[in-house]
Amino acid sequence: MKSTLSLFRRAMTLALFTAGLAGQEVTPALNDTDPGLRSIFADRGAPDSREQDLRSAPDYLFPRRGKSSATIATGIPYVAIAEVAYGVTDRFSVGVLGGIVPHNPGYGLRLRYLLAQPSEDFRVHLKMPVIYYPKAKSLGCPECEPWFLAWPAVSAEWRRPSGTRWWVGAGLVATACQDTVFRRENKAMETGGGIQEGTWNTLQFGLSKPLTRKLAFQLEVAPVLKGFRLAPRGNWVGGPPVILTTGLSYSF
Repeated sequence: MKSTLSLFRRAMTLALFTAGLAGQEVTPALNDTDPGLRSIFADRGAPDSREQDLRSAPDYLFPRRGKSSATIATGIPYVAIAEVAYGVTDRFSVGVLGGIVPHNPGYGLRLRYLLAQPSEDFRVHLKMPVIYYPKAKSLGCPECEPWFLAWPAVSAEWRRPSGTRWWVGAGLVATACQDTVFRRENKAMETGGGIQEGTWNTLQFGLSKPLTRKLAFQLEVAPVLKGFRLAPRGNWVGGPPVILTTGLSYSF
């Protein structure tokens, strides 16, 4: 009799196990089965601990309120750029940055604002760096005044279960000499010289990937356009008509 009950119990356990493999909900029926088997079913479908950690890693773009992050990057047209950002709120951050295009340093601010976040894995945000270049001689214009560049861009961003984010968006780049910005007479522009002032539109494509709970890699490519075509040679102040950024961000 005991052997029959034992065989019956084993058969029921095997049936439950098979049903579990088929995707049926069987956990409530396992209360009277072997504890080891219950633990197997309890663990099925649980997210990998590393994946869970990376998914909950600090945001590469928006430091949490009262927190900060640091970014170092390189690309086109600048050789190097560094930024320290502070989370004013969970939706708004301000970064102080400094960088250099060949022989031409620049300093400024980068503002970021979360426009909408319908779900945890999708959001729309605005990024806008404003950079001041105190020197322009390196661009072949010995009489050029210091100048400004601003690049507001709106992107739609998705997050994968692994924590990887990717985005697409559009932006507008504007450049102007400081005399134009402050409505002063610009002699260099009057004589046909000066920095190339104007506006250009961009399309940006990018991704970020958490490497650890604190460190994230990011890459963005943004072709520079005049209307629907690449900016003509000599028309874009940055040289090749593309803005390329690749770097690392560390969250404190």
